[in-house]
Amino acid sequence: MMKKQRAAVLSLAGVLLCVCLILGATYALYTDRASVRNHLQSGTLDLTLTRTHLQYTLLDETTGYLRCVTDDAKKVFTDSTAESIFGFAEGEAMQAVPGSYFEATLRIGRAEGAYVAFDSFVEIKLLQPSDVALADQLLVTVTSADGEKLIDGVCLRDLVGEQVFTGRVSPQHEEQILTVRVEFANKASNNEAQGQRVLFDLVVSAVQATEE
Repeated sequence: MMKKQRAAVLSLAGVLLCVCLILGATYALYTDRASVRNHLQSGTLDLTLTRTHLQYTLLDETTGYLRCVTDDAKKVFTDSTAESIFGFAEGEAMQAVPGSYFEATLRIGRAEGAYVAFDSFVEIKLLQPSDVALADQLLVTVTSADGEKLIDGVCLRDLVGEQVFTGRVSPQHEEQILTVRVEFANKASNNEAQGQRVLFDLVVSAVQATEE
């Protein structure tokens, strides 16, 4: 990658696993078409983000046990939105308990008419104010389409400033698939996290790739 590469960033933020999405984009200028009069046209670097599968557990207030909820409807998060990738309504705080998890499968692709090849990265950042006791018990796993663990069960508190490469999107490779899972681990210290909240960002970014 060159030093002057610029990024298009797709940011998802949330309170207690309620992730809201904010989209921003910048464009990398390169020589797309040139005539004898030296006309230049900038290419477009536009990423798309689509949730293709959602699965999470809810505490059933009737039985007192966890029950699994799944949703295979495609959900597009490319435009700026306050919706959550985990299916929560804006401002909603889901009651998480030890053993519960939230898992979303995401597809990173190119917008129609965009042809700049780019490398995609994922970063998860714990924000303040967040309760440390709960952040220590939330384990984050990010898995690629071929089963590689890009982030393997790391507690949310330890995910500081680390961008993980998820793959390249180009006309030859139209998309990258990754699964993001946040799990409330069973620990002896679970009681310390009762009634607490966390705030974190999940950031998917795209950086122009200049060489194969």
